[in-house]
Amino acid sequence: MRRIAVCPGSFDPITFGHLDIIRRASKLFDKVIVLISTNSAKTPSFTLYERMMMISQNTEQFDNVVIDILDGLLADYVKNVGAIAIVKGLRAVSDFEYEFQMALANKKLYADAETVFLTTAAENMYLSSSVVKQIAQFGGDISPFVPENVLEFIQTVMNKIDDILDEMDDVLDKSKPFLFGGGDKKVVNVERMRDLVDDVRLHMPSEIKEARGIVFDKERILNEAKEKADAIIRQAEKRAAALVMQDTIVQEAKKKALDILTQAKNSA
Repeated sequence: MRRIAVCPGSFDPITFGHLDIIRRASKLFDKVIVLISTNSAKTPSFTLYERMMMISQNTEQFDNVVIDILDGLLADYVKNVGAIAIVKGLRAVSDFEYEFQMALANKKLYADAETVFLTTAAENMYLSSSVVKQIAQFGGDISPFVPENVLEFIQTVMNKIDDILDEMDDVLDKSKPFLFGGGDKKVVNVERMRDLVDDVRLHMPSEIKEARGIVFDKERILNEAKEKADAIIRQAEKRAAALVMQDTIVQEAKKKALDILTQAKNSA
C-alpha cells in the first residue's frame, strides 16, 4: 500500500519555507500531493496556473511529488485520493492553535484524515507568503526567501502595476484640454481609464487591499466617534442651558417672594 500525503496551501507564492516542508514530506511518504487551495477571504496575487508553474519548477527534482488544485473540502479530497495524512508546517505556537482546530474539523469530516505537523526550520520561522509580498511592495530584497523563478514572477507583478500607472499618466498627458473649463481640466477617454483602473485592481496584491481597508475602517470609526462625541456635547449644552434657566427662575421666584414678604410687613 502506497503512503500518500497531501500538503495543502495557497502558495501565493511558494517560499523556501514551503519547499523545506515539501522536501521533508517527500522522504516520509511514497507520494506527496502539493495541493493548491483557494482562500475566499483574499484575492491571490498569482493565478492558479502561475502558482502551479512556480511549484512545478521548484519540485521537479522530487520524483514522488505531484501538484493538484483543491476545489471543495480538503477532507473529501483526502478521502478521494486515498491519502493517509495531511502535512502542515508549524512556524510558531500561534500557528498551532489554528492548525489544531483545522485538524479536528478534518478529522470530524473524515475519520481517517490524520494531520502530521512538521516544525519549520529555524531560518524560516518568520517566513510567509504575505511577508514576502509586503517586503517586495516596499522594494526590499526578497531573494533570500524565494527561488529565483518566484522572484521573477513577483517582480513582473510589481512592474505590471507600475506600467499601468505609467500608462494612466500617459493617457492624461495626451488628453486634450477641456474647451470651456480652463486650468487643469482635460477630456479623457473614460472607458480606457476604467480599464486601466480595473487592471490595477486585478494586479494589486491582497495585502495592499487589506491595508486600504484598515485605513478606511479607521477613518469610519473615528468619524462615528466624533459624531457621538458631538451629540453628547450638544446634549450637555442643552442640559446646561436648562439648568441655567431653572436657576434663573428660582432666583427670580425667591426675589419675588421677598418682595411680597417685604410689602406684607410694610402693610402690617
